[in-house]
Amino acid sequence: MLKLTFTFEIDEEQLREMFDSYEIKFSKKKAKDLQKEMDYSIDDVQVDMEERFAEIVEEWIQNTFE
Repeated sequence: MLKLTFTFEIDEEQLREMFDSYEIKFSKKKAKDLQKEMDYSIDDVQVDMEERFAEIVEEWIQNTFE
């Protein structure tokens, strides 16, 4: 088994830039609402991350052992 634990964080400035890129005005309330939405969807996020993690491991295997 291969296991890594990550914590992802986006600071307020980055979050503001993301909102701006979609021409949506940033507010702390919107940030909290987004956090709640992501908390409710954590299983979907984890599946996406696990799939990407598997791709990364395959690349490492290829680059390290070939």
